[in-house]
Amino acid sequence: MEGRARAVRYAAAHRNGAPARTRRCTATCARGRVRPAPCRVACCVLPPSSRPPWRSWPLAAPAAATTGGAVAPRQASAPAPQAPTPLTPGPATTTTAPSLALRAAPAGRLLARLARGTRVTVECQRNGPLATTAAGATRVWARVRTATGRRGYVSDGYLATRTSALVAPYCGIGAAGPDPAVAGQGRCGPVSPFALIPPFADARQFVTAVAPAAQASRDTYGVPPSVTLAQAVLETGGGKVAALANNFFGMKAQSVAASTWRWEDLAGGCVFKKTWEVRAGRSATEIAAFRAYPTLEASVLDHGRRLATNPAYAAAFQHADDPVRFLREIARRYATDPAYADKLLDLRRRYALAQYD
Repeated sequence: MEGRARAVRYAAAHRNGAPARTRRCTATCARGRVRPAPCRVACCVLPPSSRPPWRSWPLAAPAAATTGGAVAPRQASAPAPQAPTPLTPGPATTTTAPSLALRAAPAGRLLARLARGTRVTVECQRNGPLATTAAGATRVWARVRTATGRRGYVSDGYLATRTSALVAPYCGIGAAGPDPAVAGQGRCGPVSPFALIPPFADARQFVTAVAPAAQASRDTYGVPPSVTLAQAVLETGGGKVAALANNFFGMKAQSVAASTWRWEDLAGGCVFKKTWEVRAGRSATEIAAFRAYPTLEASVLDHGRRLATNPAYAAAFQHADDPVRFLREIARRYATDPAYADKLLDLRRRYALAQYD
């Protein structure tokens, strides 16, 4: 209980800025020590000129953890990362019947009608006005080129790309990469800059792998592990999908200027992908920018930092000793899905996640 209280106090101090504590943590890290847990993250959030590379400070997870007198199972490591998958834009088949409108701009002037089965090359994709298609509502549009060289925009819902990934760059955005002048931000791309962790065999294996990092997040930021784990399971379909970027919480990058997004230090870039969002009561696919992480641990710690440092979630930390109340407070702001809290509570029960608190 006292350890959790210290973590909550640390999170509050970190939100308000605690230079003395930061200096002490920096000195601790410089001496080669890896404890206490908050120091590992304090090293990460210092200005780039005054901190060592965060990758040199690995997350030290215990082989076993006690939960109410019982010993939790030994934690499994994450699967080995796969090599980054290169972007290979190619042809897609139109699936509309009887024809598909080719437009000068998203929802713009009609240029031509494309017959069902017309092969087109997708040159770029972007968000635009809402369109209702046979595949559902979408705000995603694609600029395409026909075999005869004709160009225009079509609604992405009529293209058989069969993937939530982009098959071409985002329209009007330059090459992906960090901003050389400002750390932790830059341009997003259609593929991850890091090797991807392959999908986990099942949700229980995923929970076992994430648990050590979730408990470290509790020690550092005061987030109950059961909440971290429930969100990770829900956001990834049980470890199957991680936003094509080792992103296990659907953490998005923030747009800070035209063509520029901020992802902060624990991530190392961002990826565009299609995702479902509820806006004004209407669910539709759209393109969003998601943070990309080099490791599972980095994703978990960034999730904890976001909750602890964002004023929108401050009310939750008044209930850090009540994971269910904490969960409900987080759900109010975390997702656009009105059933988000109920889904998290169901997963918390189904996988007995309270044992990790």
